[in-house]
Amino acid sequence: MFSTYTPINGRKLFMGNSATSNIVGLGKVVLKMTSGKELTLIDVLHVPDIRKNLVSGSLLVKSGFRLVFESNKFILTKNSHFIGKGYVEKGLFKMNERKEEGSSRKRTHEVASGDHQRDEEPRRSKRAKIAKTFGPEFLTYVLENEPRTINEALSSPEAPFWKEAINSEIESIMQNHTWELMDLPPGSTPLGCKWILKRKYKADGSIDKYKARLVAKGFKQKEGLDFFDTYSPVTRITSIRVLIAIAALYDLEIHQMDVKTAFLNGELDEEIYMGTT
Repeated sequence: MFSTYTPINGRKLFMGNSATSNIVGLGKVVLKMTSGKELTLIDVLHVPDIRKNLVSGSLLVKSGFRLVFESNKFILTKNSHFIGKGYVEKGLFKMNERKEEGSSRKRTHEVASGDHQRDEEPRRSKRAKIAKTFGPEFLTYVLENEPRTINEALSSPEAPFWKEAINSEIESIMQNHTWELMDLPPGSTPLGCKWILKRKYKADGSIDKYKARLVAKGFKQKEGLDFFDTYSPVTRITSIRVLIAIAALYDLEIHQMDVKTAFLNGELDEEIYMGTT
């Protein structure tokens, strides 16, 4: 499987369930996709405890590839060239590596019935045959690797960027008078809050900007007490089509705008108390 391989001792891989597994090697793997294109993976870790061959979708994007995920499959391209595709199975997108087998070049002779022997060697194709079977399965997963807590973000090498994003969010909250500090009234239970930290990527896979949002844990609200109705400000696609048709009919120009921190511009009729921790 590995085209190059270097044994490693003393290194461990930290798993999502807080367990660790030994890393025994590092190398390069070249996958031949069903499209005939090759996908080269460098610095591949050999971890015997992992039974699946995992490929990070985020790392592919950072390496210049483009991943398009649909409901049941994904398409992998690079520089507008199709590389391969895979289909979802048990929450992961499965890729298959195609094997090539060389054709047999063994000299053979056929003996005819009677006393005469054929002088000519049977014609055999010397081109490589493509086997119908597939090699090891490789599973692609999307590893966002986003900080889960504000402490994790501020202790990372990207701390200055996360700090700038957090300060920008706090500034927007103050400018929009989203909330005010006050003592909790007796009998009231505050909702918790959480920082959502995300990286926004450009089309080429590089980081565009860092986003930080302070959100309340609204799933703990109780209907009739903390809220009376819900509203989702999402436009129906039929409404968009009507507007586009009207613009085309009257030769109008359409301009799309984006409201920064649009969520903070909404007004609530209810009084919601949120804790600071």
